[in-house]
Amino acid sequence: MAAQIKTRIDTRIHKPPMRRLAVVRVVIAALAIGLLAWGAAHGDCQAIFGKAVFVCLECIGIG
Repeated sequence: MAAQIKTRIDTRIHKPPMRRLAVVRVVIAALAIGLLAWGAAHGDCQAIFGKAVFVCLECIGIG
């Protein structure tokens, strides 16, 4: 009876194929790079850098 339970548990455990996992990783990386490029093309880098400088100067007490 214990052997039957073990085989049932073993058959339920399913590891995703490595190829599918690699494809998902590549898609997520490409999406992240694309979104970073899109944000940089629309001038978001300057706005974020300006806010970061302002926050840093406030924390130090200069601004």
